[in-house]
Amino acid sequence: SIFIGDITKPLLVNFLVLDINSAQLQLEFDEPVDVRSFSASSIFLTNDVLNSTSVNLTGGVIESQNLDSTIILYSISDSDYRTLKLDSTIATSRSDSFTFIGSNFITDFSGNYLDEILVPRQVVTFFPDITQPQLLSYELDMNSGLLLLTFDDVVTSNTLDTTKLTFQSTSSGIGSSYQLTGGFSNITNDYFIIIKLTNSDLNSIKALSDLATNINNTFLSLQSETIMDNFGQPVLSIITSQALQASNFIVDTINPTLDMFTFDVGSGTLMFTFSETMNISTFKLDQLIILNTPNGNFPGTISIQLSNGSASPSDVGDIFTLFLNTPDLNTIKEQPNLCTNDNNTFISITPNTIFDMSGNPIIDIPIEAALAVTTHEPDSQPPSLVAWRLDMDAGMVILTFSESVSAQSLKPELFILQHSTLSVGSQVQTISSSALKASQDNPILFFTIPTSDLNELTSKTEIATSEQNSYIRFQTGAVQDLNSNPIDAIGNGGAIKASGFTRDMKAPNLLSFTLDLGTEELILTFDETVRGASLNASKLTLVNSNFSSPSFINITVEDRLTTLTNSSILRIQLTIDFLNEVKRFVTIGTNTSNTFLIHEGNVVEDMSFNPANDLILELAAPADQINRDTQSPSLDSFDLDLNTNSLVIRFSETVNRDTISLDQLTFISTEDPNNPNFNNYTLISGFIPPGNDHVFNITLLTEDLNNLKQLDPEVALNSFITYLTITMGFVQDLDGNNVIPILTPLKVTSYTSDNTNPTLVSFDFIMINMTTPLYIVLHFSETVDASIFSFTQLDPTKITIQQNSNQSLGNFFRLTSSTLVSLVRDDDIILTIPEIDFQTIQTLAPLGQNSTSTWLSAETDFVRDRSGNLVEAIDPSSAINVFSHTADLIPPFLTGFDVDMNVGNLILTFNERILASPIQLNLFVLQESIGPHTREHRLSSSNVSSIMNNVLSVLISTEDLNIIKQQFPLFIEVDTAFIRTDQTALYDIAENPNTLLTQDFAIQASSLVADRIRPVLQNFTFNVENSQLIFTFSETINETGLDPIQLTLSSNRGTGAVRYTLTGGILRNILNPIVTINLTDTDLNIIKSFPQLGTSIYNTFLIVDADFISDLFGNRVFSYGVNDAIQAMDLVVDQTPPSLLTLQSTLDLNTGVLSLFFTETMNSSSFNIESITLSNSDSSSSSQLALSSTTAQPTDNRVIINITLLQEDLNTIKSLSLCDNSTSNNCYISISTDLAEDMFGLSVYPIIIAQSIPVINDITPPELVQFTILNLMNKSLILSFSETIDFSTLDPTAIVLQSLFQSPLSSVALSGATTQQLSETEIQLQLSTEDFGLLKLDKYLCSSRGNCYIFATSDLIQDKSGNPFSNIQMVEPGILVKTLIADTIGPLLYSYTLDLDSNIMLITFDEPVAIDSETFLLNGFSFGPATNSTDNIPLSSGYVSRISTYVVAIQLSLQDVNNLKVTDFVKSQDDTFLYIQPGSFNDLARVANPFLGEITGIQVAAYQSDISPPELSSFTLDLSNNLIIFSFSEPVLRSSFNS
Repeated sequence: SIFIGDITKPLLVNFLVLDINSAQLQLEFDEPVDVRSFSASSIFLTNDVLNSTSVNLTGGVIESQNLDSTIILYSISDSDYRTLKLDSTIATSRSDSFTFIGSNFITDFSGNYLDEILVPRQVVTFFPDITQPQLLSYELDMNSGLLLLTFDDVVTSNTLDTTKLTFQSTSSGIGSSYQLTGGFSNITNDYFIIIKLTNSDLNSIKALSDLATNINNTFLSLQSETIMDNFGQPVLSIITSQALQASNFIVDTINPTLDMFTFDVGSGTLMFTFSETMNISTFKLDQLIILNTPNGNFPGTISIQLSNGSASPSDVGDIFTLFLNTPDLNTIKEQPNLCTNDNNTFISITPNTIFDMSGNPIIDIPIEAALAVTTHEPDSQPPSLVAWRLDMDAGMVILTFSESVSAQSLKPELFILQHSTLSVGSQVQTISSSALKASQDNPILFFTIPTSDLNELTSKTEIATSEQNSYIRFQTGAVQDLNSNPIDAIGNGGAIKASGFTRDMKAPNLLSFTLDLGTEELILTFDETVRGASLNASKLTLVNSNFSSPSFINITVEDRLTTLTNSSILRIQLTIDFLNEVKRFVTIGTNTSNTFLIHEGNVVEDMSFNPANDLILELAAPADQINRDTQSPSLDSFDLDLNTNSLVIRFSETVNRDTISLDQLTFISTEDPNNPNFNNYTLISGFIPPGNDHVFNITLLTEDLNNLKQLDPEVALNSFITYLTITMGFVQDLDGNNVIPILTPLKVTSYTSDNTNPTLVSFDFIMINMTTPLYIVLHFSETVDASIFSFTQLDPTKITIQQNSNQSLGNFFRLTSSTLVSLVRDDDIILTIPEIDFQTIQTLAPLGQNSTSTWLSAETDFVRDRSGNLVEAIDPSSAINVFSHTADLIPPFLTGFDVDMNVGNLILTFNERILASPIQLNLFVLQESIGPHTREHRLSSSNVSSIMNNVLSVLISTEDLNIIKQQFPLFIEVDTAFIRTDQTALYDIAENPNTLLTQDFAIQASSLVADRIRPVLQNFTFNVENSQLIFTFSETINETGLDPIQLTLSSNRGTGAVRYTLTGGILRNILNPIVTINLTDTDLNIIKSFPQLGTSIYNTFLIVDADFISDLFGNRVFSYGVNDAIQAMDLVVDQTPPSLLTLQSTLDLNTGVLSLFFTETMNSSSFNIESITLSNSDSSSSSQLALSSTTAQPTDNRVIINITLLQEDLNTIKSLSLCDNSTSNNCYISISTDLAEDMFGLSVYPIIIAQSIPVINDITPPELVQFTILNLMNKSLILSFSETIDFSTLDPTAIVLQSLFQSPLSSVALSGATTQQLSETEIQLQLSTEDFGLLKLDKYLCSSRGNCYIFATSDLIQDKSGNPFSNIQMVEPGILVKTLIADTIGPLLYSYTLDLDSNIMLITFDEPVAIDSETFLLNGFSFGPATNSTDNIPLSSGYVSRISTYVVAIQLSLQDVNNLKVTDFVKSQDDTFLYIQPGSFNDLARVANPFLGEITGIQVAAYQSDISPPELSSFTLDLSNNLIIFSFSEPVLRSSFNS
């Protein structure tokens, strides 16, 4: 027989069941199949009939088959089940569950293989997964912050909710726990999930010391909502009481870092932000240094090692705040260049500063690379007063503040002391601004209470005597802290009580004193308030020297009234006797050099009852001020004694003896001028005793007495008819004050009648040509009463002419009654001898023939004086000789003269007695030599002061004296002192005129007293208009010695004045004693610059040094000191408006200073700078610039006003064709009248048509003012320059960005840039891609403000004048970027290439990215078709390297390449797309920015297919299964297999 075997291939009838829950599938065949031939690798599950996505099964087992073996039940292997689950596009429902069969899948029992089923078959019945996934295990890496969760089923990452996860320290839930708040995973769907914990969660976990520090305290519970599988089944929850322990735990071994810190100087708080949670209890403050530069090794760096403070929180945290202690904070604030802004606030720490929760020390921040502050908050908190002490012994207020404050800002004048919290009445004390104060910034400051304030304070009895009545308050701004925050006011009612008090223990001291002769006061100034009631003035002594000497004078003070006021200044009302005693001496009390005061210790007590210290002679206090007497003296009383010819006059004060003019005193008989007995007599002169006094005993001239005695009606012959009057010119006191005139006659106080017998002094025997008449002239000692000449009773023997002195020795003749009597003057009587008696005398020759034979005797009763006193008899035995005997035809002549130039006294001596009248002084001429001469002066207005027989005294008038002194060297010395007279200047007794003296026969002075009186400046006028000072002196001065630099103009007398000392001057005119000098322009303008000086007579005083000028005798002028400066008599104000001198003005393009040169000093406060216009020509159509109103006002009143232009204006000038340089002739100025005023309010003349002004060329190199911005977002930087720059000269390659100003660790020199000019002074550079990349690559360069400096050479740019840039020096502090805009945008992938021949993928990014394995996550990269699908092939591993700035190379692993090669995509450029998960890589920013992910695939830019043939690596022969298994070097195309 023939057996025909089964040769029909079995057919697949149905894909019956796919049960995902049990991982099984059922296949139905048309005939029994032999399961032994089953090959799972021939089964493919796919998602649609097109086979878009498929899974090739690799294993599994046949679980069962039906009885006829046509249905098999197949359990999918775990590996295949996982693969299937991982693909979310397959087997999720019946609609995406298909299968197709490859060859050699299974045979029937005859060995016939099932044909390939290329068209997928859909499952008939689909059972979805209804089993909840379960967490099998998990691992926690505290280093990386990664949590790896492993499930028993595929879970979907997009359903992950990390907030449902809770870490516990125990499985039971007892102890610490922490529920996550966030986190993310970059895994799509898988059996495991890697969660990147947030820093916040990680830090919170680390903050719990008993949680997740090792595997034994790391447990996890989760809620079912944590995650779902592909079929939406939630995970099985793990309850708190049965938490799952970690299967693996990696402890934290990474050293933490200090990421940033902020500093709020006001609150004294530093806030630190760390990379992780820190164990704050390990914080060591002394390991931290604050410094003002990023490199603490650089010379001049200010650094402070902190000492104490408190942290909050104090246990754990990734951020904590450090509260500095007050001393540290104050130390910082006291440094003006430390921590005042974000440019000088840096920090350095050591590894021992703090540890994390795992004990890892922090990464140190070395002092040479200190960390810059992130946020700096300047101190905005006002200081407060914590406590204060009052030290009355030192006169000091000590203030303790809550922080360091600025010593310079302390304003004592804003503080008020008072007796309680709320001041009432006068028990308050303000402080003046002159208080001395501390100079060092500190929390504790002091100020001294000025003496005047302290004295006022101590004079008050209810304040500042103890702690209990010492309170203080102050106004806002009384002090500022070191960041200029003013202290808030403490008002009345809230005053602060003193925390300490020191009473005054010092003895008071006399500081100075003033002797005021005007107010008759001695004013004592002590260094503190003294009790007026304790003053004992008798302990005070005025001395003229502080050492004992022959001229030493001391006067004990006598007080008649002492003020009882408590004060530092006591006023003693002096007695008249004391004042007169002082004035009597010219060597005491006349100036501060001869006036001193000493006293005993118990002279006075202070308010604390401390007695004053002794003031001994060696330490005698010099007078601070002598106030001259301005009160006129008065003549208070007088006595007249006719017996002694004495007139005693008494003044109210000591007067100047040398100024007494007796010819200004008149005796009057009665007060009533209408009385018929009224008569008067004015004295001629008299003898005044030497010395200054207030009482003078004057010896009257005999001439005056005789004149008085002969008056009818009688005057001054008894007390009832004795009165006097005086004129203002009678006398002056020692300060030049004229006496008060007596207009109402003053009655004599004491009167003594004449009881002295008159005497016959002499007689003359005169014959004219030896013939009759014969005259006998009798000269008496005083006026005699001729009316009582009793001729009726005359005894001829009463007057006898004798031949000898003894009558008995010769002839004699008694006058007869026929003798005629006539009266020449009351003291001269002429007897005319009759002819008969003459003849008789002739017979008695030689009687009366000559002077030797002419004598006279008389009896006592031949005449009486006006008081009835008999003349004294002349005994015949002792007769008197004739005085003059001749027939007088000889004229009188000058025999000699003496001159006193000190007082202007000229004493002329003649050969005989002269008549008192007439005398013509204008006939006397003073000349410098005998014969021809150049200098002479004829007297004009001088006065005869007295005539005594043959001596004529002349008082030269001041006018004459000044004219004489002008004729230098006339009457300087004896050799230049001659006098001549014209005839009839005067007459002798015989009325013979004087002898003519011609210039050739002038008489030389016998003696000359040189002028030793110092000249006095009597007044002066300040003529501002003519720039002149006009002086009037008391006498002629020597103009050749004029020294204007000895003059100081002052705004007032005493302290606190504005003063200016002249530097020169020119003698303009001299009309002695009036002198005019022209001030220098410099001096006048400086004087004008002081608004408080020289604008009226009330602020124009002159301080005169004695060396200013002298008279012709070398006597220096009297000085005027600070306290007695002479006030101007008149002031002529400036009336000429100022003008701008354009040719002297300049515009300095270097400094930006416009120097305006005016004709005079200008008032800086009046300037209206907007009134200035600069233009490039004088045309109205020119380019113009009106100066900005915000230009800084000039502050000094000067001739040259310097206006510093705003940089904005200067830059505008440089940008226009305006004021280019000194040769361009394009700089003009115009001004309006309201530009400015001079110091007298006169407006400047306007300049309507612009005038040219000189220009100073700009030779100053431009500088980089600010590295304004570095923008890491748009790759640009902005530079600001000091002036307008020439944009066309910009060379970006001159710029280097570097990490430090000196010796930087990193730097990038720019290769170029795209530039844009933003303004005249500002440019923007767009960095090249390469430069920007290099910058981003270097983490030490410009990753923060603290490591971003700029350097540039002079080639960088030029200004408009061609000045090259001033290169930036590599020295401290360098130029740090002002604003750094950090990169906050994640990196982007620009393009990539794929080379499957070399297995290399090149990726080009828009910026450099980090390529370390921790941040460059290859598993976030996957390849797939153009439309994202579950078939994407993720990369698993590979080697990443950087081949250029922006290009990263990935050497793909062989596994990944093979996975790619088996796909239907990645075959060409058209089907190669790259997908990247978010966070797969980061950029290199300081705070890294992650890649945000790509939703759509990125097509490859260049694709290189695999052109290398595959290699057979190995093979396996399996005879049991009739298999040969080939292993190739790469996937091969099955269809190409040729068996």
